[in-house]
Amino acid sequence: MEKRNDKKKNVSSVNEALKENKGPIIAVTFVLFLLFAIVSSLALIDILFFFLGYLFIALPSFFAYQRLLETIVQGKEISHRLAFLFFFSYFRMPGRGVYRALLSLLKALPAFIGGSVLFSLLYFGIGYGVSSSAKESLDALVNVYQNGSLTEIISLLNEDQFLLIGSSLSVVVSFYFGLLVILIHMGNYSLSSVVRIAIISDSARTSNIAFGRGFEIVKSEYLPLKRKNGWMLPLLFTFGYASGAYLASLISFNAGALTMGGLLLGSFFLCIALPYFCLHVLSFGDKHIFTFAKEGALLAKEHYQSAKELGIISQEEKEEFDKRIEDALKNIEEASKEDSEIDDQE
Repeated sequence: MEKRNDKKKNVSSVNEALKENKGPIIAVTFVLFLLFAIVSSLALIDILFFFLGYLFIALPSFFAYQRLLETIVQGKEISHRLAFLFFFSYFRMPGRGVYRALLSLLKALPAFIGGSVLFSLLYFGIGYGVSSSAKESLDALVNVYQNGSLTEIISLLNEDQFLLIGSSLSVVVSFYFGLLVILIHMGNYSLSSVVRIAIISDSARTSNIAFGRGFEIVKSEYLPLKRKNGWMLPLLFTFGYASGAYLASLISFNAGALTMGGLLLGSFFLCIALPYFCLHVLSFGDKHIFTFAKEGALLAKEHYQSAKELGIISQEEKEEFDKRIEDALKNIEEASKEDSEIDDQE
């Protein structure tokens, strides 16, 4: 009870937590930005490398970042060893699948494609109608596409200023809308990494189902909190992304260079407000952690019932599992009441 009270005291006031732990929070946030910068630089090499970096560097780094913030506000020491431990724990339970990474990419895919297509239609359509040089460029592209080789098409896209700007900006716009969808997705699933530890399961799928059930219960309270404390994240990212792409265009109009510039500065501005948002998520998750623990226990009970009906476990084994789950639910209810009493005292 004493530890629980200490933790609630540490995360109850986000502003107080930021003030008291400013040094360590700035340090881990800066390291997170550096890792985001590494992933951003991969866009200069190839789009595929960027997405691999997103899956295997950016997401594990953010998971470690959330864990380190929690450790900091609890008044515990952090270390390089602990950071590496948190990073690699993303790839195993309870961290595995916590952000639904592939789902985030599937959600973002229509935005990636739609953003590129919409911008291309506007840019090339308007250009074709109002500029004779743009019309000549597009006619030349059609001619090379019909009669030339892939090498000739690429050469024309790189040499013709109108085509180069249009094709590069279509990639930049495509990335912006896709990443904006991913950012919104992460705004919801950042809560999952906070409460996942309370969902006792060795399966990422089961844990995500339990999180989904718990989220349905608390989302009417969480979504307003996310909007109130996270509205600045997409705005800062948009400002940084646009500024970075513009600065990169002063050096090169290569699509990879523009995207990398946008990602670098977008990540920088995003990280400015990220601690504030993540601490609010941590505080909310701590407040509602028993809701998710209860849903996890109830889901486990359903699975054992299904296993009994399929003959996978015996009646005796099911009764033993049921007893353990009922004990766990009882402990959760008692801890939840104790937690409410602490809230009342504060």
